[in-house]
Amino acid sequence: MSLTGTIVLLLVLAVGVALTVPSVHADEGRNKKLGELNALYWQKNAGIPQDRNPLVNVDPKFCGEGQPDHGNVYFLRGAFGGGEVERTCTIEGKNKILIPLVSVLAWEPATTDPKGFVALFADSVSQMELIVDGVPISREELFANRAPSPVFEFKVPEGGLLPAGTYGLAYADGYLRILKLKKGTHRIETHAVIEHPRFGRLESGVIYHLTIQHYADDGEDG
Repeated sequence: MSLTGTIVLLLVLAVGVALTVPSVHADEGRNKKLGELNALYWQKNAGIPQDRNPLVNVDPKFCGEGQPDHGNVYFLRGAFGGGEVERTCTIEGKNKILIPLVSVLAWEPATTDPKGFVALFADSVSQMELIVDGVPISREELFANRAPSPVFEFKVPEGGLLPAGTYGLAYADGYLRILKLKKGTHRIETHAVIEHPRFGRLESGVIYHLTIQHYADDGEDG
């Protein structure tokens, strides 16, 4: 699978009951941090050769590709382009797990307004659900985790998802959730629906089977 033109990757988890987006109280500091992580998430995704890129390969041995160089956050991937997938990951050394509820990437010149393009997708999310070990997280909490990135660039290697080179004036938007998980096994279920005015209804979901091994707890709450 290759990517051409504008990239829309629905790395999703969610399904609420109502079709209206709940009112939420934004936390600018948290949303800014999530936006920066969203940019890093795509920079890491883009830098992985296609033959071992976890965006397009659910083999557990590729789950650890493209992780942040520093910190205690571990990037999971969702359902590439929509649909339903199941992922199994063994995570060692980190216990803050970044879940891409919805994450959309666009850049110039694939679209003339990449920031507006991704924002419209994020604005069009109508339903989200995240269930962690049988316990649902509230829709209000999920919708409070908006992650609009600053402008950034990303690099693609030979054999990557796009032609090799540097891509600038890129933006990402969507919803990310960081979970702080204890050592042991966990089941995470996600599903999301987008009601886009141009592209229509888009739906995606993931079931994650995670094993958290030993890690250095930094004492911060995710």
